[in-house]
Amino acid sequence: MGVAGYHAQFSSLMLAIEMAKTDLHNQILAYHELLDVKLALDVEISTNRNLLEGDDLKFLEKSLQQLPIVSQAGTPPYLLPRLDTKARFHT
Repeated sequence: MGVAGYHAQFSSLMLAIEMAKTDLHNQILAYHELLDVKLALDVEISTNRNLLEGDDLKFLEKSLQQLPIVSQAGTPPYLLPRLDTKARFHT
């Protein structure tokens, strides 16, 4: 193999390296995009977990305070429909 053969092989290898660099760059961009999505989902999961664990109790307390206390024929108050007279009778 002469100098021309080595030069052709060298050029071929340099082209392969450049193609590998371009591919690596594209993979890094895709990785960063996926990482951004993952981080956003982690924040959303954490927020939902906090709502379910902590704020759920506050919501339950508010809901229980708004339930009617008087029961009809032994029906527990939390099973009775809530009457909203303000919404039905506008003056």
